[in-house]
Amino acid sequence: MLTPAHRRNLLLTVLFVAAYTLPQFAFAGGISGPHNPTYVGPPGPIALSAEMFQERMARIASDPGRTSRRVGKGVATGTLNLFGEIAGTWENVDAYLVYTQDFTALAPAFGRLQVLLRGYKAEREGASNRYHIGWDRRIYWLKFAGAGDSVPHLLGALEFDSTYVPEASDPFPEFNANPAVLAQCTELNPCALNWSPYVLYRDPNTDYSSYPEGAAESDLLFVSNSVGDVIAVSLDLYNAQGAAAGHTPLRQGDALKLSTIGYKLAEPGFVYVISYMNFETLASGFVVEREHYIPGTDFIDPNLPPNLNAGTRTIKLLLEATNGTGSNTAVFAFGGPFNVGFNWASAPDFIFRGNMESLTSSPN
Repeated sequence: MLTPAHRRNLLLTVLFVAAYTLPQFAFAGGISGPHNPTYVGPPGPIALSAEMFQERMARIASDPGRTSRRVGKGVATGTLNLFGEIAGTWENVDAYLVYTQDFTALAPAFGRLQVLLRGYKAEREGASNRYHIGWDRRIYWLKFAGAGDSVPHLLGALEFDSTYVPEASDPFPEFNANPAVLAQCTELNPCALNWSPYVLYRDPNTDYSSYPEGAAESDLLFVSNSVGDVIAVSLDLYNAQGAAAGHTPLRQGDALKLSTIGYKLAEPGFVYVISYMNFETLASGFVVEREHYIPGTDFIDPNLPPNLNAGTRTIKLLLEATNGTGSNTAVFAFGGPFNVGFNWASAPDFIFRGNMESLTSSPN
């Protein structure tokens, strides 16, 4: 977990320019919060060790081995079968759908980062160095003002558990007693537990003056059913000292500031937490959608620079391989990123070229 001591050792911060892009889940009512009339770039990214990031993920389930037991779902009808390669023998390989964001003009030390859109457990092709995932061409978004005209905010989400079925003994009481989860997440049709980390959270009744960020850190967890629609949402909270502080549903009056994750190809031992918006307040509800939005075309977000157009950005597949997860000698390596043949705007209509074609590396 990210403690105050860890914070003091974090690297420099720079500005993030985010891009966004998916059936939908809604709580009753709508969420509304103040949007900046002009773009004012919030701070980000901050760098932390990939090992710390893995430990945080493992802590969610109160079981350090859970992340290494994830299993891929294979490729369902209507999904893209996307491939990448990385040599060697690895305990775990994850696959991230990313696009490249260049931070050089803002902070030359950071250069280019690969910004997370969706992340999955990758499946190995036999004994080869090739791994694949199936992607449904959509990305998750949070809307603060319900299903109407509010601006979508990207939830750069990692699929934490791809075969989630609620059990009385699991560490998610907010999910294993949820009627929608109990009805839809079964052995025959398991759900997925998704993780969107490093969300800053404020409730209207708590004094956050002792918190390093003036808000509580949290991880946004959500359950998606067998067809990918979100049916339950919760926050995994941390206190002012960075220790686990239980779970909470989202309520009217709560305020959130979202982050996503970036990866630097030259530094596989680090991840970059990227904040890209100001706090927004939940007025009476919210919507988490799985859609294909194009920033600058489908909506204008005043939190983003006016020249951002995600439609032209190339979508890539980045592999992250790990040995020794959770130990002091953990080894991390990247494969790719690989150009999978389409940009953001063309993803819904793209037909994969075939898995025998040579992969093309696309670091820029």
